[in-house]
Amino acid sequence: MKKGFLLFFVFVFLFSTCFVSAAFDYTLTTTPLAVAKGNTITTDVRVTKTAGTSEFVSITVSNLPTGISFVSMTGNSAWGCNPGNSGCTMKITYAVSSSANLGLQTVTVNGVSTGGISKTTLQSFTVAQNSFPFLWKEFMGTSTVSSVSFSGDGSKVVSGSFGKNIKIFRVSDGVVLKSIDSANGVSVRDVAFSPDGTKILSGGGDGYVKLWDANTGSNIRTISGNNLPILSVAFSPDGTKMAAGGEDNQVRIWNVNDGSLLRTINYTNFVNAIEFSKDSSKIAVASNDWTAKVYSVSSGTVLNGIQFVDAVRDVAFSPDGTKMAAVGLDFTLRIINLNTNQILTFPGFPDGVYSVAYSSDGKILSTSDMDGNIVFRDANTNAVLGSFVNNLVTAQLEYTLLGK
Repeated sequence: MKKGFLLFFVFVFLFSTCFVSAAFDYTLTTTPLAVAKGNTITTDVRVTKTAGTSEFVSITVSNLPTGISFVSMTGNSAWGCNPGNSGCTMKITYAVSSSANLGLQTVTVNGVSTGGISKTTLQSFTVAQNSFPFLWKEFMGTSTVSSVSFSGDGSKVVSGSFGKNIKIFRVSDGVVLKSIDSANGVSVRDVAFSPDGTKILSGGGDGYVKLWDANTGSNIRTISGNNLPILSVAFSPDGTKMAAGGEDNQVRIWNVNDGSLLRTINYTNFVNAIEFSKDSSKIAVASNDWTAKVYSVSSGTVLNGIQFVDAVRDVAFSPDGTKMAAVGLDFTLRIINLNTNQILTFPGFPDGVYSVAYSSDGKILSTSDMDGNIVFRDANTNAVLGSFVNNLVTAQLEYTLLGK
């Protein structure tokens, strides 16, 4: 399981409709983003010259709906810019309060040049209810959340924290169903729900891997390690195997029923993340040794691999098993076709990329970085569909198996 952030948001992307005439000297456009109720959003307004001599264009915002407020505008000046020959960009920040009306909302962005030419861009977006204010408050109010995992039916989510605790929440209303205090002696670094939702696997900063009964919270089995932090744990989708990796430079795979060790894969540096393929036959590994690799679970042989130029933070299999995506501190997302070994590289992330996840239907590939940006891509075309700014480092992304 990967380091991740709860994707409970309903994301609807900003779009803009520009009313342009050939007689106008400039064009106003806006950049797509995503917004959730109770957050701030910053949009780019681009001013591009289309004809005539460049003039200063002042930008104003009007017709703000209830619950939407203008916060600031930055660019060449506090209120506009001169597009010149290459155009200019203004950044407008809005605040979407918790009392904002849900659904489609529209604001008007006006541009007026010094020559008196004016333009109007209607900036429309849907205000989506942030569906986990209770979880956000709970997580932020106790201790830093290190990891999360959904139950197979998406009705529950388990969290691990640096405060040593494991909590199981009901997704529909945020009620804490079970709290396992001091689950691991130093911290809980990663957690995973079993596919049938009856068990929880945790990896601790104390080097122990623990198996828990999800209903009673009782410890089923404790597996000791080398007293070095466990950074990632995972169940195989068929529910028969469990695995862990961490600062002991190993990936270990056990039988869930009796705890017997099935396989050990040795590394020369930390193992940051692991994930089983949907058919449970392969396991992907992200390591500080600058590689992302795919292994056969039965034989332990390397089947595929991607070489990075810095530590690899996370890996994810596509649901159909044909691709593996990996992200790292070299500011890139890399995707390998497991049938042809063709590798696509997407550079340009502003900071190290922390997490990657495919939606359960395989249509969307999401990434998060150290600046708090969550980016959504079309998994087939790799086109950017939109983004969400979390304003905090998002160390883990997690979709429900049902894609909700």
